[in-house]
Amino acid sequence: MGSGTTAIEGLLAGFSVMGVEIDPFARLVSEVSTTLFCRDEIRTIREIYKAILVRFDSNEKSTSNLPALQNIAYWFTEQTLNDLLRLKSAIYAHCQVDSATLNFFRLVLADIIRPCSKAERQTLKPYISKKYIKTPAPVRETFQKSFENYIVAVRDFSEVVQNTDATFEWAGTNAVDFSTSLRADIAITSPPYLNALDYTRCIKMESSWAGCADDSVIRSVKNNQVGDESRKAGSDLNDALLDLINEYVTQIGETDPRRASITIQYFDDMRRNLSCVYNTLRNGGEYHLIVGNSVIRGIDVPTHEILAKIGEQLGFSWSAYFNYRIKDHRLSIPRNTNGGKIDIEHVITLKKL
Repeated sequence: MGSGTTAIEGLLAGFSVMGVEIDPFARLVSEVSTTLFCRDEIRTIREIYKAILVRFDSNEKSTSNLPALQNIAYWFTEQTLNDLLRLKSAIYAHCQVDSATLNFFRLVLADIIRPCSKAERQTLKPYISKKYIKTPAPVRETFQKSFENYIVAVRDFSEVVQNTDATFEWAGTNAVDFSTSLRADIAITSPPYLNALDYTRCIKMESSWAGCADDSVIRSVKNNQVGDESRKAGSDLNDALLDLINEYVTQIGETDPRRASITIQYFDDMRRNLSCVYNTLRNGGEYHLIVGNSVIRGIDVPTHEILAKIGEQLGFSWSAYFNYRIKDHRLSIPRNTNGGKIDIEHVITLKKL
């Protein structure tokens, strides 16, 4: 489900929505983004915000709020680290545990971590440039700006959705192993690329400051993400799946057996996901997948075609297809010439018969 963009649009359109997401920080973002706050709650949040700023200015902090992330201090100046600890201490002092209000402020805190750090902002992977020295943004002012953006967003969203019958529910946490009594008319996803980006580590700073992850959680989530290179193909592989991908796996395996194994596991994970979604859809329901193809060790792997054919094996009908060129990649990903940008995204529609 990621950060919940599709869920938000679905709720705004009046649909009931359910989601599946394994990453704790992404779940936090989604939960805050889909929570309805009444006018009184919005006013209360604003009052708490003022109290947080007063406490922040009193210079109180607690080192117990330091994220349990190895080398966390590396990413911040001493002043910024102290300011972030003061801010986090103020937030937890004024918000009830496990409340929607606390989750809101945890998300606002997470939003300011990258700009206030020494890490570059225009890349997904956090790193500190030695060539272009960044001046971290001031914590208090950045928090104020982020708060105003978020409070307006949740207020406007809540005012629209509260007048509908739209609801949001979690259907599970693992995209390759979930089941629910709920039934859907439409499922939408943009699955990870076969050469998966380590999204969990990309957001490790934000996630740790929001209290969603430490080093052990990050490792666990990473190892369970579809497309991660640590995942191993099991012994219960589907023969029909192997027939579909054998040509590509064999070619990749001639130069890189490890990548061949990763390729097998990726499509086996996606087969499991397609099966879960098939069981969740009503008859006539559609699954829309937006995915880029991959080049593995020089071998073109037509991911969208393979996923569509796997879907057909499970009982879907491949009912529609189009592609488009990505015009704005928005963020760059440093890869040391080991990879490149995905230029074309493919959209396939699978219909449950």
